[in-house]
Amino acid sequence: MTEGETTGNGSARDGGPETAPKPLSEKAVEKLNENIVKLGTRLEAMNLAQYIELTNKPLKMVWVNFLSGLARGVGMFLGAGAMGALAIAIITALTYYLLNFFNMIPVIGEISKVVMNVVKDFVATHKK
Repeated sequence: MTEGETTGNGSARDGGPETAPKPLSEKAVEKLNENIVKLGTRLEAMNLAQYIELTNKPLKMVWVNFLSGLARGVGMFLGAGAMGALAIAIITALTYYLLNFFNMIPVIGEISKVVMNVVKDFVATHKK
């Protein structure tokens, strides 16, 4: 074979004969249209345009991330404070009631009375 000859079974890229693409059936076109519509609704739901706009404006992105980080930090601070206060209240009440229970035991009861007085003083001073 010489340089200009082809085998006749190659593609257009290989220098072979060009073949026209087969036309799609109506069912395939409808399915393709449905998929394109689904893709469009998903892209709209993702707010892709707003995200791209945000990435094109770095200062706005920094500001939005700063505000979201600030909100998370304040939320964690308030949540940890509330949970800490609740834990201290539960531990104090539990200790008080356990010391009352141990007052019934002879040897431990004397030690329990001393500790209970300390707890009562602590609760009285911090109740205000």
